[in-house]
Amino acid sequence: MTALLVSSCTTLSTVERNYSGASGQSVSAAEPTLQYTTSVELDRLDLESRGYRLIGQSLFTHTEYSVSYLANQVRQLALEKGAEYVLYGGLFREEKVYTEYDEVRVLVSPKTDTSPAVYNTIFRPRQRVETYYDYYAYLYVPLTQEEIAATKLGIAFEDLSTAQRMALRRNTGAYVRVVYLNTPAFAANLIMGDIIIRVNGTDIVSSAVLQRVLDTIVRGQSVQVTVLRDGREINLMMTAE
Repeated sequence: MTALLVSSCTTLSTVERNYSGASGQSVSAAEPTLQYTTSVELDRLDLESRGYRLIGQSLFTHTEYSVSYLANQVRQLALEKGAEYVLYGGLFREEKVYTEYDEVRVLVSPKTDTSPAVYNTIFRPRQRVETYYDYYAYLYVPLTQEEIAATKLGIAFEDLSTAQRMALRRNTGAYVRVVYLNTPAFAANLIMGDIIIRVNGTDIVSSAVLQRVLDTIVRGQSVQVTVLRDGREINLMMTAE
């Protein structure tokens, strides 16, 4: 992945107006790292596994922007919100063709000594094509090592979605959304997409139950995590941070 750093721009437009989220830890003059991507979901997972936290996003559809204009707008938003890393880009949505008419005066008969010139007005059609893109900017700040250690195992998780429950034919469990690098879960080969169904023999019916179990675990304690992966149950051993 290549990081792109660009120059300043003082004008904010659609990028800012469509922003939703919070400011970062502090508004800073530090130069944010901007990464243009068309593989946004994979790159978001990669960035989050490296210990970054999403603070906000800007999502909108607009006619085509130049690369430099979009980058300048994203940079300005990152500086305003205190983001240190931004994934941004645009994906083609559609082309729209508009028919417009130009009013043209056509000479019917020229001016003479006894009569003025006569004109007819006609309307000539012309086509205008506009290209639309779905633009996105995801703003991140880094987690501290203390924040990552506070997760005990080094994971971020959530409840199963309706689609996941239907695909798995089960309602219970917690979906592993992120595994942070160089953490107990990473070393034990827990992977993104695993479904945690038991921890130290306690059934995990939801993300809330998993969080309550993790809250009781102390640093240095051995933890057995049972996950569902590719339809099979797998037991993984790790030591909590």
